Amino acid sequence: DKGVREAMEHGVLAGYPMVGLKAILLDGSYHDVDSNELSFKMAAKLAYKAGIPQAKPVIMEPICSMKVYIPDSYMGDVIGDINKRRGRWSDSKNQVPYPETVRLPACRPAA
Repeated sequence: DKGVREAMEHGVLAGYPMVGLKAILLDGSYHDVDSNELSFKMAAKLAYKAGIPQAKPVIMEPICSMKVYIPDSYMGDVIGDINKRRGRWSDSKNQVPYPETVRLPACRPAA
């Protein structure tokens, strides 16, 4: 248990901690001479490092949704800024009360 928990603190993807992991020990044995706490920790860490890549982990990051209201003349600059921050924008719509204003729905990583 301790070996897996320690290994989870430094995940396999970019060193970020792993969350939402359940590990089940299926088999193990104890020998009076060779078995100690360090041995079991190392075995758990090695099993973790071998098994996690097979689970195909992904890095999760918060995504924020936004609606930007801008004049038509700034549309290209704002879209460029959203793209630069790894954001995605969808269809822009002209606002009826303000004919030269555009509503631009977008989403981007919060970081």
